[in-house]
Formats: sequence, structure tokens, C-alpha cells
Amino acid sequence: MSTGSKCRIEQVADLACLSFDEESRDFYQAHFDRTLAYFERLQDVNIQGVVPMVTPHDILVPLREDRAQARSDQETILKGAPEVKDQQFKVPPVV
Repeated sequence: MSTGSKCRIEQVADLACLSFDEESRDFYQAHFDRTLAYFERLQDVNIQGVVPMVTPHDILVPLREDRAQARSDQETILKGAPEVKDQQFKVPPVV
């Protein structure tokens, strides 16, 4: 295991607010390294002339007409909020 990849797994765990013991870290590190190696292999695939697609299936996605609709009132919208303060969504502070 390279020092750089070990640092990456710890950064990812920190960003995801995860913590794990040494054995679990080594287990996830191995999977993480294999996943990154796979993506590195994909860099070598020749995609010259390949047309990008939205979906792998030949289906037509029905689109709705783009038109103005009546807005919901604030009380109805706030009913779905997990927490409300001063008639607004209450969310955790972001630093």
C-alpha cells in the first residue's frame, strides 16, 4: 500500500465522517486501490468517434411541457421540513 493512497483513504473517510479501526481501514484501502486502478485503466480506452449517450437504452424520454405553475404556499412547503425556525428551514450551520 502506497503512502499516497493511504492518505487518500483517510481523506475520504474524513470527508464522509467515517472512522474505522486499522483492520477495516486496510480492507477498505484494498478496495479503494482496486477501484482507482480500474478507473486508471479506463483512461487508456480509445473513445475516439464514440457518440455520448444519455441512457444505454433506446428509449424516448417523454418531456413535459415547460409552463408556469402556481406556487405552493409557504405553510405547505414547510410541512415537509424536518425542522423549522422563524418560518424557514432550519439547517445545521456550515463553516
